[in-house]
Amino acid sequence: MPKAKPVDPLELTTSSIAKFFSTEEDAWLMVERLRWPTGTVCPHCGVIGNATYLTPKSGYRTTRAGNTSYRRVWQCRERECGQQFSVLVNTVMEDTKIPVSKWLLAMHMLSAGKNGVSAHELHRTLGITYKSAWFMAHRIRYAMAEPARVLLGGVVEADETYVGGRIKRAHGTPKSNKTPVVTLVSRDGEARSQVMHAVTGANIGRVLTEHVAPSATLMTDEASL
Repeated sequence: MPKAKPVDPLELTTSSIAKFFSTEEDAWLMVERLRWPTGTVCPHCGVIGNATYLTPKSGYRTTRAGNTSYRRVWQCRERECGQQFSVLVNTVMEDTKIPVSKWLLAMHMLSAGKNGVSAHELHRTLGITYKSAWFMAHRIRYAMAEPARVLLGGVVEADETYVGGRIKRAHGTPKSNKTPVVTLVSRDGEARSQVMHAVTGANIGRVLTEHVAPSATLMTDEASL
């Protein structure tokens, strides 16, 4: 079984991305390395690092139509499970015929583009049909909008700020058109921000409940939280 190449997310720029996604094999290995940094995870029973890679007898797998398939299949070694799976199970890439390398390029384009990326742009850049490009963009944006499932732990700092234009005066009374934003920063380096319609104790409480573990140590600015 080929070894996965070292992956440095900081190197994923437009100029260097080609070497990571140059082949479909490299794309599969990269997804495995990113999703399973400590070993395979069986999506059926949740066991970590107890699966066998099923090496194709002919070197590569083939589809029903006889085309080469670079799909990497694993089998869980747990006695009560024993099911086969790939790294794409339970992801937006599951059950699609679009190459994994093109999925990764689309994800990079959608996350790196400052002004957004349309399905037409994906269609032209990736050399796929507009229908496939629309499907990919829809799935990727849906995944990006999913709320974080892992609660922040350890020491978490919380504070709010106001983003937007200048304070306007209406009939002599100052009126702000700035948008309040609450940010939570974990000492492990992760940060999450959320726009607030109004900074109230109830609203902030809901944000903390949604993103911070009960066991965490919360540090706040007394004047604001």
